[in-house]
Amino acid sequence: MAHRIITSFIVYLSTSNGDKWTPAVNVTNNTGRKSFALHETNALHASHVATVSFWCRGPAVAAFGRQGHLGLAYISNEHSVVESAALGWTLAGGSTTTPKLLFLQF
Repeated sequence: MAHRIITSFIVYLSTSNGDKWTPAVNVTNNTGRKSFALHETNALHASHVATVSFWCRGPAVAAFGRQGHLGLAYISNEHSVVESAALGWTLAGGSTTTPKLLFLQF
């Protein structure tokens, strides 16, 4: 049995026993991990603090174990961005990237 990993913004996994490939399955759910928050810091809506966080794929590898179960190890990078603005000017901002090593067994 073979496997293939299809990557774009998310990771898809498909398997084959030498015949047709199975439909690709989204194993990362990156869109489900996207978040956004905005806080107005005055009544005139002239200033705010905003943050956005999202995941994107990194390297991935799949293999079949001794019992025949498919295992997947992959890195998802969580990107977070924060910004503070007032009267149209950006006062402060920054971003972080946090890699996460994840394991799945099917």
